[in-house]
Amino acid sequence: MSLPIAHHWKGNGSERLMLCHGFLGSSAVWSELLPHLEPHFKLLLPDLPGHGATKALPGDASIDAYADCLIRLLDTEHIDRIDLLGHSMGGYIGLEALDLFVDQILGLGMLQSHVFGDDEQKKAKRDKLASQLLRLGTERIVPAMVKSFFHPDFDLSDSETHDYLDRAAQY
Repeated sequence: MSLPIAHHWKGNGSERLMLCHGFLGSSAVWSELLPHLEPHFKLLLPDLPGHGATKALPGDASIDAYADCLIRLLDTEHIDRIDLLGHSMGGYIGLEALDLFVDQILGLGMLQSHVFGDDEQKKAKRDKLASQLLRLGTERIVPAMVKSFFHPDFDLSDSETHDYLDRAAQY
Protein backbone atom coordinates (compact mmCIF):
# COMPACT_ATOMS: atom_id res chain seq x y z
CA MET A 1 0.00 0.00 0.00
CA SER A 2 1.35 3.39 -0.92
CA LEU A 3 0.34 6.91 0.01
CA PRO A 4 1.61 10.43 -0.69
CA ILE A 5 4.90 11.09 1.10
CA ALA A 6 5.71 14.59 2.37
CA HIS A 7 9.17 15.49 1.12
CA HIS A 8 11.43 18.31 0.01
CA TRP A 9 14.59 18.79 -1.99
CA LYS A 10 17.81 20.48 -0.84
CA GLY A 11 21.26 20.94 -2.30
CA ASN A 12 22.95 21.86 -5.54
CA GLY A 13 25.10 18.83 -6.34
CA SER A 14 24.87 16.69 -9.42
CA GLU A 15 24.46 13.35 -7.61
CA ARG A 16 21.07 12.47 -6.11
CA LEU A 17 20.86 11.13 -2.57
CA MET A 18 17.75 10.21 -0.58
CA LEU A 19 18.08 10.60 3.20
CA CYS A 20 15.77 8.21 5.06
CA HIS A 21 15.30 8.94 8.78
CA GLY A 22 14.63 6.38 11.49
CA PHE A 23 11.83 5.52 13.89
CA LEU A 24 10.27 8.58 15.58
CA GLY A 25 12.26 10.91 13.34
CA SER A 26 11.46 13.07 10.35
CA SER A 27 13.42 14.62 7.53
CA ALA A 28 14.40 17.35 10.01
CA VAL A 29 16.85 14.99 11.77
CA TRP A 30 19.30 15.59 8.92
CA SER A 31 19.45 19.38 9.48
CA GLU A 32 22.90 19.34 11.10
CA LEU A 33 24.34 17.36 8.15
CA LEU A 34 22.72 19.33 5.34
CA PRO A 35 25.34 22.12 5.11
CA HIS A 36 27.99 19.44 4.53
CA LEU A 37 25.96 17.51 1.94
CA GLU A 38 24.17 20.28 0.00
CA PRO A 39 27.22 21.38 -2.05
CA HIS A 40 27.77 17.81 -3.27
CA PHE A 41 24.28 16.32 -3.63
CA LYS A 42 20.75 17.01 -4.75
CA LEU A 43 19.06 15.67 -1.61
CA LEU A 44 15.61 14.13 -1.40
CA LEU A 45 14.31 14.28 2.17
CA PRO A 46 11.08 12.32 2.75
CA ASP A 47 9.03 11.99 5.92
CA LEU A 48 8.18 8.31 6.33
CA PRO A 49 4.52 7.33 6.85
CA GLY A 50 3.39 8.20 10.37
CA HIS A 51 6.36 10.55 10.84
CA GLY A 52 6.81 14.27 10.26
CA ALA A 53 4.23 15.64 7.83
CA THR A 54 3.21 12.27 6.30
CA LYS A 55 0.03 10.49 7.35
CA ALA A 56 0.34 6.99 8.80
CA LEU A 57 -0.25 3.94 6.65
CA PRO A 58 -3.64 2.34 7.25
CA GLY A 59 -3.27 -0.88 9.23
CA ASP A 60 0.06 -2.22 10.38
CA ALA A 61 3.12 -0.54 8.92
CA SER A 62 5.97 -2.74 7.77
CA ILE A 63 9.47 -2.19 6.45
CA ASP A 64 8.46 -3.40 2.99
CA ALA A 65 5.43 -1.05 2.97
CA TYR A 66 7.74 1.88 3.83
CA ALA A 67 10.17 0.81 1.09
CA ASP A 68 7.28 0.67 -1.39
CA CYS A 69 6.23 4.20 -0.41
CA LEU A 70 9.76 5.49 -1.05
CA ILE A 71 9.91 3.84 -4.46
CA ARG A 72 6.48 5.31 -5.36
CA LEU A 73 7.90 8.71 -4.32
CA LEU A 74 10.79 8.18 -6.75
CA ASP A 75 8.27 7.34 -9.48
CA THR A 76 6.26 10.48 -8.68
CA GLU A 77 9.44 12.58 -8.83
CA HIS A 78 10.49 10.85 -12.10
CA ILE A 79 13.72 9.56 -10.54
CA ASP A 80 14.98 6.39 -12.22
CA ARG A 81 17.94 5.76 -9.91
CA ILE A 82 19.20 7.24 -6.64
CA ASP A 83 21.59 6.54 -3.79
CA LEU A 84 20.01 6.11 -0.37
CA LEU A 85 21.38 6.85 3.09
CA GLY A 86 19.27 5.42 5.92
CA HIS A 87 19.55 6.04 9.65
CA SER A 88 18.54 3.22 12.02
CA MET A 89 15.12 2.00 10.79
CA GLY A 90 15.77 4.04 7.63
CA GLY A 91 18.69 1.69 6.97
CA TYR A 92 16.39 -1.32 7.21
CA ILE A 93 13.97 0.37 4.81
CA GLY A 94 16.82 1.15 2.43
CA LEU A 95 17.96 -2.47 2.53
CA GLU A 96 14.44 -3.62 1.72
CA ALA A 97 14.16 -1.06 -1.10
CA LEU A 98 17.48 -2.30 -2.50
CA ASP A 99 16.24 -5.91 -2.33
CA LEU A 100 12.83 -5.23 -3.88
CA PHE A 101 13.81 -2.47 -6.32
CA VAL A 102 17.44 -3.18 -7.18
CA ASP A 103 17.26 -1.24 -10.45
CA GLN A 104 16.29 2.02 -8.70
CA ILE A 105 18.70 2.07 -5.75
CA LEU A 106 22.27 2.73 -6.94
CA GLY A 107 23.94 2.41 -3.55
CA LEU A 108 23.01 2.16 0.10
CA GLY A 109 24.61 3.66 3.19
CA MET A 110 23.43 2.68 6.66
CA LEU A 111 23.98 4.77 9.81
CA GLN A 112 23.40 3.11 13.19
CA SER A 113 21.79 0.23 11.36
CA HIS A 114 22.83 -3.22 10.20
CA VAL A 115 21.90 -5.93 7.72
CA PHE A 116 20.78 -8.47 10.33
CA GLY A 117 17.18 -8.85 11.44
CA ASP A 118 16.25 -7.99 15.01
CA ASP A 119 16.08 -10.79 17.55
CA GLU A 120 12.82 -11.55 19.37
CA GLN A 121 13.83 -9.52 22.44
CA LYS A 122 14.50 -6.39 20.36
CA LYS A 123 11.24 -6.86 18.43
CA ALA A 124 9.29 -7.19 21.70
CA LYS A 125 10.95 -4.03 23.07
CA ARG A 126 10.07 -2.10 19.88
CA ASP A 127 6.45 -3.35 20.00
CA LYS A 128 6.18 -2.28 23.64
CA LEU A 129 7.51 1.18 22.77
CA ALA A 130 5.05 1.53 19.87
CA SER A 131 2.20 0.59 22.21
CA GLN A 132 3.35 3.17 24.79
CA LEU A 133 3.60 5.84 22.11
CA LEU A 134 0.04 5.19 21.01
CA ARG A 135 -1.23 5.18 24.58
CA LEU A 136 0.78 8.06 26.10
CA GLY A 137 1.92 10.17 23.13
CA THR A 138 5.38 11.25 22.03
CA GLU A 139 5.58 14.17 24.48
CA ARG A 140 5.77 11.75 27.42
CA ILE A 141 7.84 8.96 25.86
CA VAL A 142 10.48 10.60 23.66
CA PRO A 143 12.35 12.58 26.39
CA ALA A 144 12.83 9.45 28.50
CA MET A 145 13.81 7.44 25.44
CA VAL A 146 16.45 9.99 24.40
CA LYS A 147 18.01 9.86 27.87
CA SER A 148 18.38 6.09 27.50
CA PHE A 149 20.75 6.65 24.55
CA PHE A 150 23.46 7.94 26.90
CA HIS A 151 25.69 6.27 29.47
CA PRO A 152 24.23 6.63 32.98
CA ASP A 153 27.27 8.67 34.08
CA PHE A 154 26.92 11.18 31.21
CA ASP A 155 25.94 14.64 32.49
CA LEU A 156 22.73 15.53 30.70
CA SER A 157 22.23 18.64 32.81
CA ASP A 158 24.91 20.87 31.26
CA SER A 159 23.27 23.67 29.25
CA GLU A 160 24.83 22.84 25.86
CA THR A 161 23.74 19.20 26.03
CA HIS A 162 20.31 20.23 27.34
CA ASP A 163 19.82 22.70 24.44
CA TYR A 164 20.90 20.04 21.92
CA LEU A 165 18.46 17.49 23.35
CA ASP A 166 15.65 20.04 23.31
CA ARG A 167 16.31 20.68 19.60
CA ALA A 168 16.51 16.93 18.91
CA ALA A 169 13.18 16.30 20.66
CA GLN A 170 11.48 18.72 18.23
CA TYR A 171 12.29 16.47 15.26
